[in-house]
Amino acid sequence: VKVYTVGREYFHAEVRKAPTVDGRVNRSKDGKEIRYPVILSEAEKIISALVVRAFRQTVCGFDILRTNGRALVCDVNGWSFVKGNQKYYDDFVALGRKFFMSKCGRLSIGRRLTAFEDDFPISAVRNEEVNGGEDRSDFGERLRCVIMIVRHGDRKPKEKLKFKTSHPAILKYFESVEDPEEQILIKSPDAMAALLQTVQGIVQDEKTGEHELEDTAGVRIPKEELEYMDMLLSFFLMHDRFTGVSRKVQLKPLKWCRPKGDAP
Repeated sequence: VKVYTVGREYFHAEVRKAPTVDGRVNRSKDGKEIRYPVILSEAEKIISALVVRAFRQTVCGFDILRTNGRALVCDVNGWSFVKGNQKYYDDFVALGRKFFMSKCGRLSIGRRLTAFEDDFPISAVRNEEVNGGEDRSDFGERLRCVIMIVRHGDRKPKEKLKFKTSHPAILKYFESVEDPEEQILIKSPDAMAALLQTVQGIVQDEKTGEHELEDTAGVRIPKEELEYMDMLLSFFLMHDRFTGVSRKVQLKPLKWCRPKGDAP
C-alpha cells in the first residue's frame, strides 16, 4: 500500500499488485504502474500519523505491507506526491494554504484561491489585512514573497526483472557464502561484466546444445526461464559499458538442499 500524507489527518492510499507474485509489474499503456485507491483502516491511519510525527515530515510518502491481518511500514520516502490524481492536488493546495496562513498568523487573504487560477491580482489582497488591520492604501501594495510547491517532472519508471533459476552457473555464486540466507549484490563494473559472460554462456549453451560452461553438461532449462535469461542479457547489453550506469543484479537464495553423500 502506497500512503501519502499532508499533515497528521489527511491520508491518500493506493494499492498495487506485489511484483513478487509473478515477477511482473502491471503498467498502463503509457508505462506507468497501475494502482487503485484504497481506504486505510483506523489502525493504519494511526500508524500514518505516527510516521508524520516521528519523521517530522508533514508531506510524506511511505509504503505499508499488509500481511496476516497486520500492517507494517517497510519504507519511508519522505517528500513524496501522488501521481496523476487531481483531487489529491486540490486537497493539497487547500491544506497547504491553510498551513501557511496559520504559520503567518492570518485566517484569510481576501478570497479563496484554487489550483486553476493563473492570474491572481495582488490588488485582491486588502490593505488592512496586509498591514495588520490598519488601512494604509496611500502606501499601495507590495509583493512580499512568492511561495511555490512544484513537483518534478515524470521520470522513467524503474525497470525490474525477477525470475527463479537453479542453473549451476548461477548457483556457483553461493559457494563462498557462509550465511545460507545471505543475498548477493552484483553492482561493480567487473562483477557485472563477469555475470554478463556467464549469462551469455547459458543462453548460447541452451540454444546451440554445446555445453561449454563448467559443470553444465546435460543441464536443460525451461523455455520460460530461457526467455528471462534473454531479457537479462538484453539488460546487460543496453549500454556499451557498466561504469556510470545505475544497474545492479541481486541474487537471493530461496532454499538449500544437502548434496548426496554429504554427512548430516
